[in-house]
Amino acid sequence: SMALSSFNDLQIIGQAETAAVVWECLAAQVPDIAIIEPNLGDITPDGWEICQQIQQQYPQVKICLLSSTEDLLRLNRAKNSGVAGYCNKGMPITEIVAVLRQLARGQQNWQAMMAKPQPPPAKQWLVRLRQLGLAEIDENLHKVNQRLNYAQSSLVDRLFWQGRRRELRTVRWLVKQLLPVEVIIIPDSPSLGDQPALSLLSVGAGRLPTITSPLSTNTAIAFNKTLAKIAGDFNDLTGIALEITILQADKRRELLYVVLQQMIKSLEKLQVLNLGQEQLAEQVSLVLDEIWRNSILDFFSKYYQTVSQNQDLEDIIAEERSVIHKEILDKIPLVDQLFAYFLANHNLIIDGVEYRPESPEARERADFILQNLILKIANAVLTVILNNFSDIEAIKNLLYDRQLLSNREIARFRNELSWRYRREKYWEEPRDIFESKYRLLIFQDSSIKIILIYAPRQQELEQLQGVRWLVTVFWEFRDAITPRLQAIAHAIGNVLVYLLTQIIGRGIGLIGRGIIQGLGSTFQDIRYNRKSKGGL
Repeated sequence: SMALSSFNDLQIIGQAETAAVVWECLAAQVPDIAIIEPNLGDITPDGWEICQQIQQQYPQVKICLLSSTEDLLRLNRAKNSGVAGYCNKGMPITEIVAVLRQLARGQQNWQAMMAKPQPPPAKQWLVRLRQLGLAEIDENLHKVNQRLNYAQSSLVDRLFWQGRRRELRTVRWLVKQLLPVEVIIIPDSPSLGDQPALSLLSVGAGRLPTITSPLSTNTAIAFNKTLAKIAGDFNDLTGIALEITILQADKRRELLYVVLQQMIKSLEKLQVLNLGQEQLAEQVSLVLDEIWRNSILDFFSKYYQTVSQNQDLEDIIAEERSVIHKEILDKIPLVDQLFAYFLANHNLIIDGVEYRPESPEARERADFILQNLILKIANAVLTVILNNFSDIEAIKNLLYDRQLLSNREIARFRNELSWRYRREKYWEEPRDIFESKYRLLIFQDSSIKIILIYAPRQQELEQLQGVRWLVTVFWEFRDAITPRLQAIAHAIGNVLVYLLTQIIGRGIGLIGRGIIQGLGSTFQDIRYNRKSKGGL
């Protein structure tokens, strides 16, 4: 307060140390700017709540936080809720005044939150130790998974390696919980037009070529990770039938790479159009259709030409388009958010909280959405092939896994796919909508797995009809009745325990004691009679 009083263009109209004094000052005179320390100790409400209340009752007041807090999650929430600026305690007074003047002009300033202080040497050492430890654990997990995937392992060997995998996963969890994480916050990136061309390097990609693209850094990171996972060996551990599992391993990698490449081409076209977020959301269906169509032509044309066909491949794609969109493409979640993240560096909303594009949480979520998108489009490509060419020997020998070449195995595989789509449509999807979750296919530990992520789906829930709506009613009824049934079962169990232990048990105990006493008396009488006879 004393420092600011030396600046002629600033006038301090009040100071407050408690919430009550804050409201008294605001009632007396509404300021242009309120400087608040959000961590006000043990008072109720705290500084964060006071900020929210000021925003609601005095929206014209610009709030500047002056604090040394390291709670980045709360700072991000405050920024997203409309708090105008943030200053670190210890900043030179001239810099604080510059921020206040900027806020007075109606601008925002959060640059102080962007500057990340270097951690002390001890913490740097722990961060490095954490990284090395997790890398070693992941390497050992990969080796253990390879052992478990070995088909000829004995039961004893599988039990042993499953135990080792549990141990490694437990250690990995402990390391993540106990050792510090280095959080890096990067200032806002320049526009995409200013970004240099970036290469997507195929780490360990084997035969897969390198992808190059002039997209943003976050896009390059996401595609690099996915390309590296596509290049390696991976198994299907989802427990459900996936179309791409019918392919030979090298053909499966080739198809996924083609889809990845077509996706980059489509993103480059969208980048040139420079669409807004709403326009981008409207174009998602057309973009997915283009990626799917071009992936079929790029991947399957050379195999299609090896067999004599009367129908053009484009005509087949046109016939399958409506079904593919209805069953697969239009159900792929969060694609509009992913494209906005890649093309415009938009924040990603995770569990109701916005994360900056450069944050580890946003990058991990982008990886999951991208991997699910690539796998779903690859399954859509295989659906066209299975629906039209599943019984052609030349296609089967060129593409299919050797264990799935017979007509019986292919028919069984297609029946499994059919049942999977019915189960998803009438059971799993309504349940996921009701539970506000999405089911994603991802690459993890050299395998394809399923994860569930939270996302609001209220609009979809309101549109459910028929059997799908009845499924949600069933789950709601189950949630409502299960606790009551459990309580009744618990009460009945307590009654049975009381009857068995206190009444029947004690009764049996008394009967047993009487029998033992009777036997003892009889035995004593016999001994007494014998002694009596001997005496005589």
